Amino acid sequence: MKISSLFENKLVKGVFVVATGTAGAQLITILCSPIITRLYGPELFGLLGSFTALATILLPLMTFSYSMAVILPKKESTAIQLAILSLVFALGWSLVIFIVLYSSNDILLGYFSLSELDAIEIIISVYVLLLAALEVFTYLALRKKYFSLNSKVLLFQSLLSNGLKLGLGSTLDSPITLIAITTFVTAVSVIIYFCAFRRSITEAPIKVIHTHYYRALAYKFKDFFKYRTPQRLLAGLNQSLPIILLASLFGAPAAGFFTLCRSILTMPLNLIAKSVSDVLYPNISERFVSGIPIFGLLLKSTLVLALIGVIPMIILILFSPWLFSAVFGSEWHQAGVYAQWFSVWLFFNFINRPCVAAVAVLKFEKVLLVNSIFNTGLVLSAFYLGGALGSDVAAVALFSIAGIIPQLIIIGGVLLKAKRHSQYKSC
Repeated sequence: MKISSLFENKLVKGVFVVATGTAGAQLITILCSPIITRLYGPELFGLLGSFTALATILLPLMTFSYSMAVILPKKESTAIQLAILSLVFALGWSLVIFIVLYSSNDILLGYFSLSELDAIEIIISVYVLLLAALEVFTYLALRKKYFSLNSKVLLFQSLLSNGLKLGLGSTLDSPITLIAITTFVTAVSVIIYFCAFRRSITEAPIKVIHTHYYRALAYKFKDFFKYRTPQRLLAGLNQSLPIILLASLFGAPAAGFFTLCRSILTMPLNLIAKSVSDVLYPNISERFVSGIPIFGLLLKSTLVLALIGVIPMIILILFSPWLFSAVFGSEWHQAGVYAQWFSVWLFFNFINRPCVAAVAVLKFEKVLLVNSIFNTGLVLSAFYLGGALGSDVAAVALFSIAGIIPQLIIIGGVLLKAKRHSQYKSC
């Protein structure tokens, strides 16, 4: 069977549109990175990594994951109401986060090495609010299958972000520069999405002012609050812990090495994975609601991604220290050493995207939550042992190897449940 026959024509077109925009955005970032890494250095990258790590931890709280539910309702008006509900939650949480950070006397920010930055409490509060709004609009676009809109926004983000980094790097190389640029680019992206969806939101039914309606709506999709939000909190914590622990155990440069390593590696290997995931999620939902089996689609998608990802993984294991030194400068050699180990973890994260996309549809959130708790324990154990050994490389290696286990659990569990559902439907 040809790879192209694994997806219907509409899926292929959707994947191609998303992949084209994502590829363009990532190509711009990759081309600009050798200059940017020479302008800012590992320590400043470490501060940006700590900033984004904190935002990643907070983001799932902002909307209680109701933003992800906007794809599911049959009625367009219900989806818009879910989007509005998500934005209201995000605004409230943004105020709470500012108050907590401002009143903590830099104690909380000290764990992220951010306490010395001016006005950082305001910047973090605004940034997580913008990220939440960006997430809401992205899922609205996926619901409407506006794949080209998402692609254009990604391309614009990359152009603006890298342009500002290159333009300001020689004159404003302060610790806050990269953080300010990241926040500004996110704000502009939200404005673009709002302009695209302004009519849909402003023409929403008058129910917008009825709190009883919103309570009923929140209860109807309560699984996103009960299961997906804790799971995403743990996933965000698992994603951020390496940077936080590397910074606290081995210093900001180690966090910077890992930040560059992860950002560069996730771009090419996750290009197709994210594109496939974004297109599969609404199509899996439609198939499931219509009673069409989804096991075959999930299995074939996973196998295709495995075939695509294995060769880059082997190349990175063999040559990444030399590649990082040659491309980004000799001071980034250690990031290449990290990449040798991290590429193994990334391969399994790459191939699990179809199964992760099916979690909400198959109501697999409970298992995903337990699995995330298990993964958190593995991450903490890996870095604890790495710290005890006094080796940042050992910490990254242990983290990468241990992180394979939870990803295999998700792939196997989702495929098994999808197969059982398919057998049930065929009876």
